[in-house]
Amino acid sequence: MGLGYIPLAPGTAGSLVAAGAIWLLLPCGPLYYLLTISLLPIGIWASGEAEEVLGKDSPRIVIDEIGGMMVAALALPHSLLNLTAAFLLFRLFDILKPPPLGWLQGVKGGWGVMADDLAAGILANLVLRLLRFWL
Repeated sequence: MGLGYIPLAPGTAGSLVAAGAIWLLLPCGPLYYLLTISLLPIGIWASGEAEEVLGKDSPRIVIDEIGGMMVAALALPHSLLNLTAAFLLFRLFDILKPPPLGWLQGVKGGWGVMADDLAAGILANLVLRLLRFWL
């Protein structure tokens, strides 16, 4: 969709578009889960192909942020607060890349492009679940 060509923060733009899609799809239940699961192998393949043209983990590749954001919101109750918190936590972990997230970028090909973002999404989801439990 050209999001990777946005000059400022293309990863954030991709995550915002994913958040919009999540808002529309999350109430659909099984369709959301099917789309998320389908996106992961497609993202691994597509980002591997794109990396050959654009270079190692190019910021123009944003399917990894879309997949990571979808994982961050996976199986959470549909609310604007949950989606906003998932977005903020995902972006925080994706940008800071705390260990072992940063180490995952060393993986070659599409797996390397997608792995750190999927891990950031998993971490965001788990932290949000803990916050919801405590609150």
